[in-house]
Amino acid sequence: MKTFQKSELSRRGILRGTLAMGVIAAFGAPLLTACGDGGIPAGANAGNASLPTFVKFPGVTADLPGTNAGVTDGYFTYPANPPKTTTGIPGDGKPITVMMPAAGAIPPAPDQNAYAQELNKRLGSELKVAWTPSADWSQKLATTIAGDQLPDVFNLLNETPDFPSMLEAKALDLTPYLAGDAIKKYPALANIPTESWRGAVFNGKIFGLPIPRGITTSRILYRREDILEQLGATAVPTSFAEFLELCETVTEPSKNRWALASLPMTFVQEMYQLPNNWSEHDGAFSHLFEHENMKAALEAGRQLVAAKVVNPDAFASAQAQYKKWFDAGTAVMVEDSLSAWQGFQRRGVAIPGFKMAAHPAPGADGGSGSFWLGDPNHSITAINKKSKDRVETILNVFNWLASPFGTEEDMLRQYGVEGLDYELDGSDPILTDQGTLEIKANPVYLTGSPATLYISQGEDAVRARHDAEEALVPLAVKDASNGLYSATASRTGAQQLKSMEALQNDIVQGRKPVSAWDAGVKDWQGKAGDKMRSEYEEAFAQLKNA
Repeated sequence: MKTFQKSELSRRGILRGTLAMGVIAAFGAPLLTACGDGGIPAGANAGNASLPTFVKFPGVTADLPGTNAGVTDGYFTYPANPPKTTTGIPGDGKPITVMMPAAGAIPPAPDQNAYAQELNKRLGSELKVAWTPSADWSQKLATTIAGDQLPDVFNLLNETPDFPSMLEAKALDLTPYLAGDAIKKYPALANIPTESWRGAVFNGKIFGLPIPRGITTSRILYRREDILEQLGATAVPTSFAEFLELCETVTEPSKNRWALASLPMTFVQEMYQLPNNWSEHDGAFSHLFEHENMKAALEAGRQLVAAKVVNPDAFASAQAQYKKWFDAGTAVMVEDSLSAWQGFQRRGVAIPGFKMAAHPAPGADGGSGSFWLGDPNHSITAINKKSKDRVETILNVFNWLASPFGTEEDMLRQYGVEGLDYELDGSDPILTDQGTLEIKANPVYLTGSPATLYISQGEDAVRARHDAEEALVPLAVKDASNGLYSATASRTGAQQLKSMEALQNDIVQGRKPVSAWDAGVKDWQGKAGDKMRSEYEEAFAQLKNA
């Protein structure tokens, strides 16, 4: 359970509800109950599929090497003379129709976009993308599924309701093409970590290509070190009491400055070493809601709000606003994903003296806290069953698009055409105004290479984030439900989570006592939690015995 000020959770809950209507319309209610009371078999992605063999791409040498445990490779500059890693043209001359959400604004059409024109030329097949604003994505996908109008390839969140059934009905089984050593035909795809491929396996089959994110989806607490230095408050807290004291020290409402942009409940829960959503021990699953330290974490959150160290508009605002407060120095600390680092740093270039850092959560009473790992994937991309005759062409195109950082293919995909979309400063590509606009056509939600750490002209920033990762990763805790499927979580989990979200907000804002949590947990268990637990336990057992 993360921070619940206008959270992403609510948006995804809406997405689930809208998609559920589309899935039911497409497949009919009988499919949803065909497997008995539980609908889709628990752990539908557990099975005997042979995961793709991982073959690390040799690539370029990192300035700050990552680790197998998850620390990201860091680069101070974009490698000079990027090598070409593919041969020939991957496409077959025919368009590939694509449906995916836009990462931001809808890009200019290909006939007005030099980047898109050059990318399509290099691919040898035009990517005919039906761009959809993120806000409209759930409705668009549901309508498209219900109308049986899916294109050649389409992007999907793993939390799409009744995901396995939808994939079985609409997506091509890629197991024969990608399982085991078969993937070696596509070296860039073989470079995607095994952990990411687990999220593309359902009913024992590989149904998509993961969009890997490594640890960058994990949430951290950012600090404005430049402001802390000015205030003489640079000490890193070693307990919750010291963290609260720091927050009180730097908060000064008369100067429009608060310690926290929002209530950082992930950070607080990490202090109390709560499970990262679900935990597993000897095959038994338990949820963070049920943990003995949950009420202590709620009390800590309540104390932060009561101390008035959280921006008073936090609970009525969203993440985009929190970022603005942090940029402006109105908030000294903000909780956000690790992937937000580059954005903060890019905007920080215009802020005199800007300096940022992040540190692991301390233990509530001293010692170490933990670090919750996010989902290793953003989403997956499936290939339409109806496009089976072109599967190898599509996989060749995907292999090109997944070319690793530092290659000629990656340079084109990420930055476009030199002289139009970017100019070189040394070996670093610097986007032009035209490039900033055109690069929005980058098909980031088709597939991708493993996450890397590169900030143009930002060696200090790269070092700072790499240092943070080296401190965070040894404390990493996974969500035991990642890579497992629960029909109950798919259909009703978001709705029940929303009720717990409301209860948490009532408690931390002082409208209800901490003791009210017990009744809330019992209600959640009865309506969804116990069913999800049994489905995850069954899925885990199937996976373990596969």
